[in-house]
Amino acid sequence: MNNKEAGFTFVELLIVLAITIVVCSLSIAVGKAKLDERMINQFLYQLMLDIEHTQSESIGNEVYSYLEFFDEGKKYRAYTMVGMGGVASQNNSAIPNLRHYYFTRELPEGVELSYSSTLQLIKINNKGVFSSFGTLAFATPTGKKSLIINIVKGRMKIVE
Repeated sequence: MNNKEAGFTFVELLIVLAITIVVCSLSIAVGKAKLDERMINQFLYQLMLDIEHTQSESIGNEVYSYLEFFDEGKKYRAYTMVGMGGVASQNNSAIPNLRHYYFTRELPEGVELSYSSTLQLIKINNKGVFSSFGTLAFATPTGKKSLIINIVKGRMKIVE
């Protein structure tokens, strides 16, 4: 009788399983880093859209608009001042300088406005011209990201 059996030993199966676990854990770490990077880029593009939306509100309603960061750089909001010669003041001139908010947003987890940022408040006049310019710098888990805002029509550029 021939007692030769075909198959894998228990040690061989454990080695293959260990290799599979290592490869899977590496791919999960790389995938999470890519996902974080994508989330941060999505936030920066959303911020650019929000700035452009605020600019459109200024032009459309012929009012001065503002976008400011608050709560230690973890939130931002856009608004206009009611009673400052805009559309809202024509309806009720007795209201002294109240804010009308377009939107308020929170920054993603782990992202905050850096102290090296030269802007905390963006001012846009009723013609859509930016009266403040500079850099919005953000501290992120993947490093520093900046959004450069140029004067006049507000052309923006993301810098890593």
